[in-house]
Amino acid sequence: MNCKNCNAVMKADVERKLFVCPYCESTEPFDGVSKDELQGMLHDAIRDVRKESIKEAKKQFEQQKAASRNPAQKALDTLILVLQVIVCVILSIFSVAIFTEYVGLGVISLLQLILMIVGMVMKSKYNKTHEEKYKKIKTGCFIGAAVLVIVWFICLMNDGESVRVGGEKKTWPTQGLGATLPEPNAKLKYSPNSSSTSFSASLSGLSKEDFDAYVEECKEAGYNVDVEVGEESFTAYHEETDDCLTIRYYKSSNDAYIDIDKAIVLDEEWPSKNAIAKQIPTPEVTTCYVKTISDTRIEVYVGDVTNAQLKDYIATCQEAGFKGSYYSENKRFYGSKDDLTINVTFIRGRIMVIEVYQYPN
Repeated sequence: MNCKNCNAVMKADVERKLFVCPYCESTEPFDGVSKDELQGMLHDAIRDVRKESIKEAKKQFEQQKAASRNPAQKALDTLILVLQVIVCVILSIFSVAIFTEYVGLGVISLLQLILMIVGMVMKSKYNKTHEEKYKKIKTGCFIGAAVLVIVWFICLMNDGESVRVGGEKKTWPTQGLGATLPEPNAKLKYSPNSSSTSFSASLSGLSKEDFDAYVEECKEAGYNVDVEVGEESFTAYHEETDDCLTIRYYKSSNDAYIDIDKAIVLDEEWPSKNAIAKQIPTPEVTTCYVKTISDTRIEVYVGDVTNAQLKDYIATCQEAGFKGSYYSENKRFYGSKDDLTINVTFIRGRIMVIEVYQYPN
């Protein structure tokens, strides 16, 4: 039955035998209403009361449940939140630190962190207020964070290339030291690092057969002087430029690391007037490169020195009173005399490096 004033549905007041409008509070007597209509209105009123009672009971239950959470449960929830935050922060730092060229991975990790924090906040609000919107937001945040974790690992397996932000494309160089090498049949892990004096590149997916074949290609490209080939290594000097090439191969992971060092220019004379140089024997070959020189330290690269000349110079140092040991496996002598310490090393096939330190008494 509708109210004559505002047309709202009127409710039955059985005790007063009246229909009452819940809005304008106007009334109508039961007279003139059939028994069936009255019974239907009573059923509607009972149903409304039951709905309100059930809703109120659920609300009270959720409030009691939230209030009754023991300290152990609260501590566990806090621990889970802290662990989630730590994991996301670690992923973010790892992404930015390792994939500096692919900062997108770090961005994904930061989004994971934000979603997890928002999700936990929404979960807390949901437990206290039982508002449906918080539950939906919480669920959406957790699902979004899970999806981003999957995306992060997919990008990680692809070396972050699908989310690369800035940086050069990972291609083999066409100029500089790297251009003296043939392009390997493998995937570049990172963009090659190249300068006027050095070159380095990291490869993945290189089989042992590919490594052996690439070594032969490098020899054909001119790196065929003073060649040293190991099971998982290759070192040689370029026949024209004397640049040094080193390839380290790891069969267990099918990775390889390529390094080229520019040849050292030896066009100086032995620093005979230096105070430290006067206290050590003068080598037979005096054409050199003086890297460091002071009153307490010198570092000189001497060449072109043969293996026999290296041994003769070490013997001369020992005769001059420098006591120490000669390590034939890496062609190195380390000795001392009074407050002087000398280190003689044979590198790059025919360069003798002489380092001398003077320590105050």
